[in-house]
Amino acid sequence: MHSKRIAFVLALALMVLAAPKLLAEEAKKDDKLSDEAIKKMEALVEKTMKGYNEEDSKAFWEGWAKSSAPVTTEDNFKKNYVGLYKNKFMGKLVSKSRDDKDERVVLKGLSPVLIFKAEFEKKKESKINAAFTKEGDEYKLIQLNFD
Repeated sequence: MHSKRIAFVLALALMVLAAPKLLAEEAKKDDKLSDEAIKKMEALVEKTMKGYNEEDSKAFWEGWAKSSAPVTTEDNFKKNYVGLYKNKFMGKLVSKSRDDKDERVVLKGLSPVLIFKAEFEKKKESKINAAFTKEGDEYKLIQLNFD
């Protein structure tokens, strides 16, 4: 059972690390996003990270795309974001700022990616990678990871 959990976490980690680059390549084909759209995505990350800090799965998953439904569960939030990220590796988010110089940033298209420089309690220099997809007229999160 323990080895299955480790295999699952490793597979999830590989998927999480590869997705922003793949999404970035796809998104480079499309039009530049408006400042308003980018501000809305930033606000969405802010609300999501508030849910992370407060260990509130409902607030954390609120801005995620419908296509992410299979992973947007309270159990996944508790095991991965709280159990691994927050309790073991990162701690609470202390501060963040957009890092538009990171090569993975994509500010155009249907699958934009925002990168934030972040300071967590346990890891002072980190990044938050936020990938989005367009759902109707709004951008919704499809991936959020920390490195």
